[in-house]
Amino acid sequence: MTSPFPLFHVPNLPLARIIDFMEPNELVSLSFCSQKNHSVIKTLQKTPRDERLLVRGANIGVPFLSLTNFGCVLSTSNIAYISSSEKEEYVKLGGQKVRVKMALGEYLITYWEDKLNGLKAITDYVTDLFNIDLSEICVCKDTFKLIEHVNIKQKTPLEKVVYVDWSTSPSEDEMNYILRDCRCSSQICIYSEALPNFRFSNNFRRIDCLDISNSNWVTIDNLLSMDGIDIYLGKASLTNSDLNVFLRHWLSGGCPRLKLFSARTASVDLLQVLTGLLRNAVFVEGRGDYTSPFGYRSALSSGYDIQRADGVTATVCKQINGTLVIAVCLIIWIISVLFQTIKSLLIPNIPLPPPHFPPSQTVSIRQPDVPEPTSFPLLLVPYVPLRRIIDFMEPKTLVSLSFCSQKSHSVIKTQRKAAFNGRLCSSPFPLFRVPFVPLRRIINFMKADALVALSFCSQKSHSVIKTQRKEPFNGRLCVSERFDRNLSFRTFRNYDCVLSVSDCSYFSNSERSDYVKMNGQDVPVQVHRSDGNLVSYWRNKMDGLKTITDYVTNLYNIDVSEVCVSKNAIKLIKWVIRRQKTPLESVTVCGVTSSEEETIYILRDCETLSQIEIASFSPRNFRFSEKFRRIDFLDIWYGKWVTLDNLLTMDGIDIILGSSSLSNNDVNVFLEHWLSGGCPRLKLFCARIGTVDILQLLDGLMHNVVFVEDRRYYTSPFGYRRTLSFGYDIQRADGVTATVCEQENENVVIAVWPETTQNYN
Repeated sequence: MTSPFPLFHVPNLPLARIIDFMEPNELVSLSFCSQKNHSVIKTLQKTPRDERLLVRGANIGVPFLSLTNFGCVLSTSNIAYISSSEKEEYVKLGGQKVRVKMALGEYLITYWEDKLNGLKAITDYVTDLFNIDLSEICVCKDTFKLIEHVNIKQKTPLEKVVYVDWSTSPSEDEMNYILRDCRCSSQICIYSEALPNFRFSNNFRRIDCLDISNSNWVTIDNLLSMDGIDIYLGKASLTNSDLNVFLRHWLSGGCPRLKLFSARTASVDLLQVLTGLLRNAVFVEGRGDYTSPFGYRSALSSGYDIQRADGVTATVCKQINGTLVIAVCLIIWIISVLFQTIKSLLIPNIPLPPPHFPPSQTVSIRQPDVPEPTSFPLLLVPYVPLRRIIDFMEPKTLVSLSFCSQKSHSVIKTQRKAAFNGRLCSSPFPLFRVPFVPLRRIINFMKADALVALSFCSQKSHSVIKTQRKEPFNGRLCVSERFDRNLSFRTFRNYDCVLSVSDCSYFSNSERSDYVKMNGQDVPVQVHRSDGNLVSYWRNKMDGLKTITDYVTNLYNIDVSEVCVSKNAIKLIKWVIRRQKTPLESVTVCGVTSSEEETIYILRDCETLSQIEIASFSPRNFRFSEKFRRIDFLDIWYGKWVTLDNLLTMDGIDIILGSSSLSNNDVNVFLEHWLSGGCPRLKLFCARIGTVDILQLLDGLMHNVVFVEDRRYYTSPFGYRRTLSFGYDIQRADGVTATVCEQENENVVIAVWPETTQNYN
């Protein structure tokens, strides 16, 4: 039976290309529409993905499936959390009718009575649809059985298993299963406290990366049986003598693959650790940072280099927080560089003509001639579907395309066979033959960078996107003038680049480029190799940034919400404010030392609704003598200039001060100020003050303090997360409670309850 969805009228070859271009979450949502959709996606989706499929089923509100380079594909939630007033939509999943809802226009949330059954069902569905196996799994005690379910279902072993549960300890059987029986080829992470009397009596199997956050059950016998590349032990009960035995074990050829060993113990004494080995140790001062094969980073300073009989060298180092690090020389990095060198020699580098940058005054519809074969993606399509596409195109479009290169002229001349009878579709791109209602849904599913690229194809594509795109984007439109000059949609944790600017002098002579029309100029563009967005090349990068800002805001009919600046702070901010009616929501200054004029402008005169982040240094003797205006979110990375008087004039929700010169007495005064009704909107105050003395902080307030030993997790309205351990609760006269807590990185935190997380857009 013919599918009612117009997209499936496209022949199989171009349809397969279209499906390969679609995002995984879009394909999953589309597959639920009908059995035919599911079958078409399953059979035609052939492009191998370099992402790994992950399942997150730990203690989070919405467990989900995701791909490493994409994000969430499909998620689960408890059916009790969905409002009865919302429209009910259902799909067929796992042999039953399951209620679903679209989350922020990106992916589907499925609702289940049992979270574990839901995770199993969506895992089976997605792995079957894409014909891939699960690579990584993150579970808690409630979803532990998901590991065994996945291991039974698939032949290939898991690459990474993560157990996270701070509220409940895993049982002895569960710990033994993870360490001994679980089929995992590469990485095991255990972020939970084991039972008090737990002991692992077996030898450790071969595990490339082992990360145990609370390893007080690990004995020296366990340690000597490990064979790994990265071994990370937090809160270990190992002694200096145990570490000395392990170091001798490594020197004699044990644990031969080791690259990084890190153990946080009660007290590290390097002389005891190196007992009997000092004759073979060389003291090295100021080594720098070390990154292990699995991405763990350690700062090595004042360490001892010690050499094995085969010439391999390791650095033994003590860190400030009582951690012993053994870092083995990065041979892997040398091999990687050697491999890339060999690869570059083996792959021929065909010289291409340098790009031509036409002057801005030039007005021409003809693209610069490139005698090499065109890089226009349409001409890469096989001849049979290419002929069908060319037959669909209008004469005027074919004439314009024929001017692009000799190849395009030749292809049109030889492949165009259909007679012009006046019945040709007005749109050259088959997607635009789809009726407006489903076309609007397709456009709303597409990512912002893909729509921008598509908008350059023709005036029609630009017009269709501008009029049909109605769904709001996830995040705020940000103009960044930093090193990566670009436009992006930003949320608290990430950003999606839409269009970026680069200096034309960085343009390689060996690379071809396409040209697009922006602001009356022919602008060379290329696709970013890793991010996938278009990069435009300009002689003046600031002019380029302004031009792409005008283009994107006009295309999507939105204003800029956020500006990130460095050396041209005031000019760029004023330009953005002048060009739009709505005020900016956020300004970030970073990179270089800001002048006194720029800093005062940001703090006093800059018209922003919500956020200011200053991640740059201020002049050495800078002082801000005025009162702070109302700023919801204020983050000052280098706040040595912030005085107590400044602090007492602040009226914010989140206040973050890094490298502060405030004293314990200053914070005590601020706390009393808050208790008496000052800074009434405060939710999170965080300041790095050097040495924290909790007794001085709470001087004169101990009668109103309750000590809380439990670990609590706090998220501020603007997305900052803090772990509050051994905090002191203090109550204001109106009943509002705040927790005062000292953290390991010399931070003092004041977190006001209850949490509210809806402010950040």
